[in-house]
Amino acid sequence: MLVKTVALEGHILDSHTLSKVLDFVLERGGCYEILDLTVGCRPEDLSRATMCVGAERPEVLDEILRHIELQGGVVARPENVRLLAAPADGVFPEDFYSTTNLETFVTVDFEEIPVTGEAMDVGIAVDPAGRRAWEVPMDEVQAGQLFVVGTAGIRVTPLLRSHRPAEDFGFMASEVSVEKPRRRILEELAKALKEHRETNPRNLLVLGPAVVHSGAVEDLGRLLERGLFQVLFGGNAIAAHDVEYALLGTSLGIEVKSGRPVPGGHRNHLKAINTIRGLGGIRPAIEAGVLRSGIMHRAYTNNLDVVLAGSIRDDGPLPEVVTDALAAKRLMREGVKDVGVAVMVATALHSIATGNLLPARVRTFCVDVNTATVTKLMDRGSAQATPIVMDCEAFFHELAELTL
Repeated sequence: MLVKTVALEGHILDSHTLSKVLDFVLERGGCYEILDLTVGCRPEDLSRATMCVGAERPEVLDEILRHIELQGGVVARPENVRLLAAPADGVFPEDFYSTTNLETFVTVDFEEIPVTGEAMDVGIAVDPAGRRAWEVPMDEVQAGQLFVVGTAGIRVTPLLRSHRPAEDFGFMASEVSVEKPRRRILEELAKALKEHRETNPRNLLVLGPAVVHSGAVEDLGRLLERGLFQVLFGGNAIAAHDVEYALLGTSLGIEVKSGRPVPGGHRNHLKAINTIRGLGGIRPAIEAGVLRSGIMHRAYTNNLDVVLAGSIRDDGPLPEVVTDALAAKRLMREGVKDVGVAVMVATALHSIATGNLLPARVRTFCVDVNTATVTKLMDRGSAQATPIVMDCEAFFHELAELTL
């Protein structure tokens, strides 16, 4: 029997973290023995459990330890991380450690050092001599770089959740619901945006084309003019339909203000893209006085960092769209650095892609009229996201009013 001593600390009883860990150990065919349990007496007090976990096979014990460290557990007796060299460019060593978006530390020569650049599903490179550890995506791996393998010597800091007393029947206790008191959540978001503008002036906005279709352009423009966002992510569609609306008053060939279809409007987005391409891009179109309104106009004139990531479905695309997926991901990874608040609106694919790049410490709000979109984001690792189930036009209108 292979055995390790681990420790869990936090609100491990009222959050059921301890019971979930013990259940997981037994489900995987392992065993455990609780050596010490200290229970916090008041809501603000933390509890601590020290226990032995064991398994007959090393791969089972590794799986158990990986699950425990995702719950904030640590090996009680410090171990150094195991390091192996990458065998080739773009290839991790076998049994490489795959990261979460949580704050992570590694132990090198019995000294714990922080890992920079929290993001999901990347590896951890280590420079033992320089006492440095950082996260590296697979496509950026260089042959010979040392990477963490296995689970030894790794500590992950879990998300801190507020202590909530139990409520009868668990009414309104679900994470995602259209019946949530959204006004309170919107007030919380407005406060966070204004606070981070003062202390950490980089907030991120991720947009889908429904923002234009729904008629939210003017309210969103007010937010951009107030300097509440400094980074904008999207795709060709949000930019193309925004430009279509600015030049022709339609989105997908539908007149936005009246909701009426325009004869021949199905080609309006192509006409708009063609006009911008003929001028050399969005910024040249602004400088030429052709593009005088809209989201892209506000974003570029207010000097936001804009990343438009392309896809195979794109018409045109617009010159600013990055058609190399890996290049777009690198730009997005650079763009999320030092972001304090992220707001993702009406886009499942771009929200999930951005969520994979964001550290869990970033205040994240996901807005969509479809509960499936916000659920998918949270299910794919962005557990820190606050869901807001509502139409994006109403969302931007209320947020614009709250941030006056």
